[in-house]
Amino acid sequence: MSEQRRILHDNVKVKVIMVMVMSLVFMMWTSGLKAQTSTLPGVSKLAERAIIKSRQIQIRQEQVEKVRLDKLRAYDAYLPKVTLEANYTRLNDDLRFPSEFQDLLSSTERLLIKEQTAMAMAGMPIPENSKVNFGTAYTDPNLSAAVAKNFKPISPIQDQEFFRASLNAQMVLFSGMKVPYTIKAAEHQQAAMQLMVENEQVSVISQTVLAYDKLAILYQSQEVLNTTERYLLEQKKYVDKAFANGLVIDLNRQKLELALKQLEVKQIENASNLRILCSRIEELTGFPADSASLLRPGLQPWYLAEMKANSASRPDVMALNEAIIATDYKRKADWTEYTPKLVAFGKRELNESALTMLDPAWYVGLGVRWTLFDGLTAQKNAAQARVEMSMLENKRLDAIALSDLNFVRIRYDIEKNLKIITSAREQVKIADEIVTMSEKQFRQGLVTMTDHLISVNDYEKARLDYIVSVFQERASVLEYLTAAGKLEISNIQ
Repeated sequence: MSEQRRILHDNVKVKVIMVMVMSLVFMMWTSGLKAQTSTLPGVSKLAERAIIKSRQIQIRQEQVEKVRLDKLRAYDAYLPKVTLEANYTRLNDDLRFPSEFQDLLSSTERLLIKEQTAMAMAGMPIPENSKVNFGTAYTDPNLSAAVAKNFKPISPIQDQEFFRASLNAQMVLFSGMKVPYTIKAAEHQQAAMQLMVENEQVSVISQTVLAYDKLAILYQSQEVLNTTERYLLEQKKYVDKAFANGLVIDLNRQKLELALKQLEVKQIENASNLRILCSRIEELTGFPADSASLLRPGLQPWYLAEMKANSASRPDVMALNEAIIATDYKRKADWTEYTPKLVAFGKRELNESALTMLDPAWYVGLGVRWTLFDGLTAQKNAAQARVEMSMLENKRLDAIALSDLNFVRIRYDIEKNLKIITSAREQVKIADEIVTMSEKQFRQGLVTMTDHLISVNDYEKARLDYIVSVFQERASVLEYLTAAGKLEISNIQ
């Protein structure tokens, strides 16, 4: 007897140890699962990732940068332009004075030499810049010899080969208002592009939230289907047992089996849609599809405190306003082609040895350029800008009219969907009571299996309809915030 007690005691110890080990393993697994789940991003983090990943937003931002550079380029018109020029030239011959003028210069120089030589011989003071070699002039009384010795041929105006280098500068002092108008046009164009970036961000956030809500509806639908499956399996156990005891006919078993097969098809479709949606989330946000399958988002109604948005707050409408102003400044800039422009300019020759007697070594000055007729180019450009302004204005008015009508429709949709949610919630409650009652009556033989399965399907449909109604209400709120341009990461529910 004591041996049996010892064996029983050992068995109990083994079972206790096994239970403790299994409990410890389960606790470690659940804690690891919770830690993994806690690191998964919510819809706000996914929206941030989507904004960073979006190529369309990157393109819009690059367009903003391009317009910013255009504005800086307009400012550059006031900066001086300095260029260095160098050239080597070979003429067909030396460039000289005409022969008559050259003979006159030679005769004048000979006469000057004679005069200065005579002055030197007479002991008179002579000019400091004299070209006569007075060392021989004093001992040689022959003036002709002195002239022949000291006369030099007239140099050419320009040698046949020469190299020139110069530094040139030019600076706009008054652009006829072209630069200020161009800068203003670029500023408003940049503002328009920045608003389009915001509009693209709203669109990306909307797509991300919608995908996240679709993921929620699929998971909650899966829970409904799993609940229905568990319920039908329990019913199957009861029917199989009742059939074995001859309490139900085989037709009831077949109907229950058919309901399970139909449920299996729904589960397969739901699982396929889940995989597709996880891939869509990866495409939007870069979050891996395998990890996205671990997300378990909830689905609750999205309530708005107020709905007072109007078309003026839409980023695309505000962008059109900025584009209209920018085009108007562009039109004004085109007309400035017919106003005078004032520039300062200067030049410095770096190789003065190559200059002729007529070329200055440097110069500075002011210049005026006034276009009197340009073939009507500026006028046509201004006319084209007016047409663009008219197109943008019509586009803006059309966007306002459509958005105002859209706001009315969305407000009605939100009110309608909130009422549908209330009704769907009540339908779930009623369907739950009906299926409970139907189960009791079926076991008592008061209703057929067909009627009972109909109540089960009605309960499943009521729960799915409630989930869909919540999704549609959130989608209408999302559409409203998107249309109003008020959808931000901070106000996502």
